[in-house]
Amino acid sequence: MTEKIIYYYLPLFADITGKFAFAAILTAVIETLFFGIFYRENKKFLTVVFFANLVSNVLLNLFLFRVSHYVRAFVVGEISVLLFEFAVFYLYLKPEKKEIIKIFLLTFAANLISFSAGCLLLGLA
Repeated sequence: MTEKIIYYYLPLFADITGKFAFAAILTAVIETLFFGIFYRENKKFLTVVFFANLVSNVLLNLFLFRVSHYVRAFVVGEISVLLFEFAVFYLYLKPEKKEIIKIFLLTFAANLISFSAGCLLLGLA
């Protein structure tokens, strides 16, 4: 049994963990670069974007790992990620009323770009 754990389960765990970590970091980098186009001067905000994306990606993957209705859960999870990230950005920036839609649309666009990049990398597109 110990041999099976060492030669089967540990490499499998490392492989899955590595893929999750890669996805989380890639998502955070892509979305931070995207927001960097619009908020280049605000380095603290870009740090918030990076870490909000790491947190939301890890939480999404943990959630998806435990569900049986994957497609439905994926849609709900992605919407939750969008709302979570928007809420974090809203609370950090404290925008004026006219800026709220801009931040939401940028958050949506950033998530769409990182989602598309992930699909391309995974061969789903």
